[in-house]
Amino acid sequence: FLMARWSIAPSLVVARGDGVMQAFGESWQKTSGSEFQIIVVVLALIIPLTAISILCGMLLGKASVVGIVVGQIATSGASVASAAMGVALYGMIIGVPKPAAPAE
Repeated sequence: FLMARWSIAPSLVVARGDGVMQAFGESWQKTSGSEFQIIVVVLALIIPLTAISILCGMLLGKASVVGIVVGQIATSGASVASAAMGVALYGMIIGVPKPAAPAE
């Protein structure tokens, strides 16, 4: 639940330079009512990648180079998917600023 409500806080800090507490507060407000949808999308993205990582360790063994490589790729993919989702949510919830009109 907290992950869903604070999902755009890192993007607010990076994109706008908000303070951490301000970003958490705004993220809490902006994601209100969307918690379930955010959680479903996160689970749909993260669970398969995490399962691949765990299965590689179990099936191929912890000493298997192939298992380690595939597991690390899946774990890295989960991290990238999580970061990308935060950016996508920021764009959908906060919106993309319109470019300034050219000076005439």
